[in-house]
Amino acid sequence: MRGAGLTLYISLGACSTPAPEPAPPPAAAAPVEVPQPAKPPPKIDMDRLDELLEQGYQALKAGRLLTPIDNCAYDYYREALKVAPGHPAALHGLERIAERYVAMAEQAAERGQYETARKMLEQAKMVDPNLDSIAAAQTQIDLRSAAQRQRAPLDATQLSARSPDLSGQLKVLGAQAKAQDAWVVIRARNDADGRWIYQQMAAAPGPRRIRAELTLGSPPVVDLLRLPSVTDPAPAGEQPQ
Repeated sequence: MRGAGLTLYISLGACSTPAPEPAPPPAAAAPVEVPQPAKPPPKIDMDRLDELLEQGYQALKAGRLLTPIDNCAYDYYREALKVAPGHPAALHGLERIAERYVAMAEQAAERGQYETARKMLEQAKMVDPNLDSIAAAQTQIDLRSAAQRQRAPLDATQLSARSPDLSGQLKVLGAQAKAQDAWVVIRARNDADGRWIYQQMAAAPGPRRIRAELTLGSPPVVDLLRLPSVTDPAPAGEQPQ
């Protein structure tokens, strides 16, 4: 009996099932990011902004565009943009400054002062490089500076009297302008004088219509501007490219 019991014990031990392995621990959940509230925009000092915009306007009105430093329209509007970035009134102020310089460039070009005109355009570009009128003014200045100029001073007394002699002189200039397809720049003391000058030139024979612009100033003068063409002879000492 003792031997049989021992045999049974061993048999039962050999048929036992091993214990199951413990399950792996669950993976840790990814941390949830809590969105941070957006920072409120910085508070604008409206009193300071209004003060700068008013100072900029007064400086612009007085013609203090870029000088003197710290007391000119440009500096006031730039400071306003620091107080309120992108403020439309300050941006418009800078645009008006640039437009002033474009106008001065065009006036200088009309007087044949092309170097001054280009300097005025550089000032405009510094203030507002994206101003549309800058490119158009640059084109006109380049065209004028390359043009052949014929200047004809006019007698102010004869102009006031609407002299027949002056009328004949203007008709000759008008015929030349039409034959050369020249651009005419008329400088006169007032609009009435300028229109009379143009009418005399327009009455000259020729199929072309005279293209002209009027500037107010003294003494009266007529300029004929003709762009050199590719068929024009090269100046002495130079060979065509």
